[in-house]
Amino acid sequence: MKNKILKVLLLALLLLPIKNVEALDTLKMGSIDVTYQYDEKLFANSNISLYKIANLNEDGVLTYEEAFKGNQELNGLTTSEWSKLAEDLSEFAEENQINYYKQELTNQEGKVSFQNLPVGLYLIKVEEVERNGYKYSSLPVLISLPNFDEVINDYLYEMNIITKTEEKKIEPVTPPIDDNKPNTGNTGSNIRVPYTFDAIMIYAIIAVASLTAIIVLVYFISRSKKGKEENEEENQQ
Repeated sequence: MKNKILKVLLLALLLLPIKNVEALDTLKMGSIDVTYQYDEKLFANSNISLYKIANLNEDGVLTYEEAFKGNQELNGLTTSEWSKLAEDLSEFAEENQINYYKQELTNQEGKVSFQNLPVGLYLIKVEEVERNGYKYSSLPVLISLPNFDEVINDYLYEMNIITKTEEKKIEPVTPPIDDNKPNTGNTGSNIRVPYTFDAIMIYAIIAVASLTAIIVLVYFISRSKKGKEENEEENQQ
């Protein structure tokens, strides 16, 4: 049966439920297409990373890839547990510097296409971008390939994902205030530089006046002493 392309939000976990259906084809290759957008905004030249988390057998049982072993059990999880696991595995990949399985840049329509993918569980991570004063980001998500469609009662090997993107306004950064620096009350650029010439002139005038006073004082002391000596000489005669 020809595969049907399913469009879903990125945050919705497309995980393969365990069903009593005929065994899936583990040798068949699939694809995952991702569109990175917010409302009418399409984000070009943004990295979309794909990590292969686990393998899938004919019975729909998942087993971790070697790089991700030791994390939470994959089978039998609830929807909320899958959502939490996607974030945990994303952090685990960063902390342990695990290389992505594939990475592509979005085209002018905000799209990437990952082709020739073996069956398994994949983690999709979308690069955070900034545009015109706003920040756009999407949570990591786990995708099962193939995914079972209960409507057509068949497996889907071609997935078309539209991201659920959040928009956040970037607030301007206020420079920190130095508590140890005295507040002059003027935070602008029109800071008046002290005119030190006035202070120099004042000191010079004080110095000249002091010197003049000293000279006058010495002159009168000398004159008084000389007059006293002349009086003594006259008395002796």
